[in-house]
This record gives sequence, structure tokens and C-alpha cells, in this order.
Amino acid sequence: MLTPDDPLARLLRYQTTPLIAVVVSLGIPERLAAGPLSAEALATATGAHAPSLARVLRALAAHGVLHEDHAQRFALTEVGQRLRPDVAGSVAPFAASYGEPWWWNAWGALAHTVRTGETAFDHLNGCGLFEFLARDPAARERFHGNMTATTIADAAAVVAALDAGHATHLVDVGAGHGTLTAALLTAHPRLHATLVDRPETIAGAHETLMTAGVIDRCTLVAGDLFGTLPAHGDLYVLKDVLHDWDDTAATAILGSCRRAIPAHGRLVVVERLLDRADQAATAALVDITMLVMTGGQERTAAAYGALLTAAGFARPRVTDTTGTASLLDTQPA
Repeated sequence: MLTPDDPLARLLRYQTTPLIAVVVSLGIPERLAAGPLSAEALATATGAHAPSLARVLRALAAHGVLHEDHAQRFALTEVGQRLRPDVAGSVAPFAASYGEPWWWNAWGALAHTVRTGETAFDHLNGCGLFEFLARDPAARERFHGNMTATTIADAAAVVAALDAGHATHLVDVGAGHGTLTAALLTAHPRLHATLVDRPETIAGAHETLMTAGVIDRCTLVAGDLFGTLPAHGDLYVLKDVLHDWDDTAATAILGSCRRAIPAHGRLVVVERLLDRADQAATAALVDITMLVMTGGQERTAAAYGALLTAAGFARPRVTDTTGTASLLDTQPA
């Protein structure tokens, strides 16, 4: 029997993820921003079943996410404040996506992947993650909320570590909603950018770039990372792209970059590294996410170096950041 102070108890506490996801999906942290409310009041405001919601709130209070007062009203603790979407360092986008059935169920099929090697998500859904997201707008919104939050958390560290040098035109390959591009263009006023991603994804970048005040320096391209990429850039960036794919597909994406990049250009790959002590624990768990969700993987610096050289690039220079990832900076060989 596990006791609360057993280290394994903390590792096996799978129940808290769906609890947190439920309250985030209902918008409860925002409603508690102004002060304590009862389960009944929260249920009325969110259309939830009050007795069931009360039990969820009580469980979160028992784990320090909420506080329950003597009048059975619930308030956010310091930990719980980070579930609000409007605070710095918010984890609400992560919580919302982790609770989605298409995410949660893939993790539940981990044993299938371990037994067979087949990606759990593909096994359950009959298609890959990105094909699934292309046809499900709600899932796509959740996913890109997660990806944007990840990039927001890393952007300042990446910008500080990335030497833009004399670059004048950035090509952000797999740009998502443009969060990193916006940060780089804000830091480097002389830089222009072309952002490339799938049609249903790149459309979401316009608002990000408009809000950042850099849209006039940007071109959005709906494209295929495995196809022909824009060839007029002198700085190409791949952030959190290669880890989504196995070695064969990752090498193909790098091949597309190599065909596009001019002789004087640079490629910067931004990824977590399994062989960096400060990244290893996070990278090892993200690696399992890739195992069950996309069929990709996290890698060591040497493994990324091998992919780059196989695609026609020089062995990269590795720069660690103060964030959760490192930069692998290279040029055409």
C-alpha cells in the first residue's frame, strides 16, 4: 500500500491530470480570480453538475491547487493561480490539451506501442496526429494553445542565445502561430521573415504577428515541410519540429531546408537534448509523448548532428539556453 509520503505515490498520482483539465476546460480558474465561490455557484455559472463538481474541487483542494474555507467556498492557491490563462507562466494551455480524449487516450495505449512499436495515436485514430488536427478545428486549437505556451516559455531564452548576426531574412519552418518569429523580429528590427506551416496552422499566425506589431515584415506561406521551401532566406529556424518525426522523416525535412538555403545561409535547430543534464528529465518524458503521439523522438546532440550531416549540413555548434532547449547552429557543408 502506498502512503502519501512514498516517492512512488507522487509518480503514480495520475488522477490529478484530468481533475485539473476539467476545471480549466470549464473556465473555473478565471471565475475564481475575483475571490472564493461555492461549488453550487461555479456549477451554475459553468453549466456543470454541482455535486460532481464539488467532489472534483474538494480533491484539488486536498492537493493544494485550491483552498476550501469554512463556508465550503473554493479559492485559488498560489499554485492554482497558474491555471488562469491571463497570468504570466500560465499552464492552462498544457492542462487543457492534456485532458483532451485524443491526447489522454493515446497515453492509455502506451502498452500497445511498447508491444508493437506502432504509434498509439495512429492505432487509435486511424491516422497521424497532424492529419487528425487538420480536420478537427477544436483539437487543433487546443494543440496550438499548448505549442504557443511552450514557445512563449522558451522565446526569451532562444532570442538571447541566437546570434542573428547579419541576417536580414528569417525563414521559420514549421512556424506554428508565429510566436518565435514575433519575438525575433521584435528583438531585431532589421529582420524580415517568411513563416511556413500547414495551411490550417499558418492562418493562426496572423493575429500573433499583428499583435506584436511585426506583421508588415512578414510573409505567411502555406506549405509542406517535406516539399519546396522558400529559398530567399539567410537564417532558417526549426523549433520543436524535428522531434515530431522519426529519423527518416526528420532527414527529409532537413533535406528540404538544405535545398532551399543559400550557400551563405544558416540553419538553427531548437530542440531539447537528452544529453543535457538540465534538460534530460523533461526531454525523457517529452520523448514518451512523441512515442505515443507522433512516432517521433527526442535526441542527443550527437544524434541531431548525425541527421544534419546526413542532410548535407556541417556538424552543428551547440549552444545551451537558459530555457528548456538548446540551439544547434549549422551551415551548408
